[in-house]
Amino acid sequence: MDPLSGPPRARLLNALDRLSQTHSVLDIGINALLAEAGVAKASLYDHFGSKDALIVAWLDERQQRWFGWFHAHLAAEAPDAEPAHEIEAAFGFLEAWLERADFSGCPFISVQLQVKDPAHPAVQKARAYADRLHEFFRSRLVRLGARGSLATTLLELYLGTIVVRQLDVGTHPALTARRTAATLVRRATRRATRPPA
Repeated sequence: MDPLSGPPRARLLNALDRLSQTHSVLDIGINALLAEAGVAKASLYDHFGSKDALIVAWLDERQQRWFGWFHAHLAAEAPDAEPAHEIEAAFGFLEAWLERADFSGCPFISVQLQVKDPAHPAVQKARAYADRLHEFFRSRLVRLGARGSLATTLLELYLGTIVVRQLDVGTHPALTARRTAATLVRRATRRATRPPA
């Protein structure tokens, strides 16, 4: 598909998506963005009002797309919606995503590393990604009768694995994370179902 085809709003979002794969979003100049999108400056301000608002809209679009893939994978790999199976499928999705040839990093993690102001709207939007993942793990653990606090451990394992992959260190970090998560969930479930002494 021609990157310069389509409505200006979509072209700006796609241009930022492409440029963000090789540049910090803060370092992408407006002129470079407009040239990549093939639109006039007025289009940026008409549709978004500012570059910061464009970044927030791009993160929102990426988040919706990512969770669409995530839930489609869960539906295919854990059709019974059994919580332990869904957690395993979530780490299976992570493994599949990180091993894609076109994997270029996680925009939600990258933005939080690049933008130092915690009050920046882009940082708040990026953090919403982690919040949604945390709630996913917490709700499944509660259904298993396990401690919801384990959700933080699973989230740290998930996000840490993405960082290891972005840094291109380690050997098959997603496979290791998947096995570790399965062990943690099994242990937590056994403790939850153990009769009191």
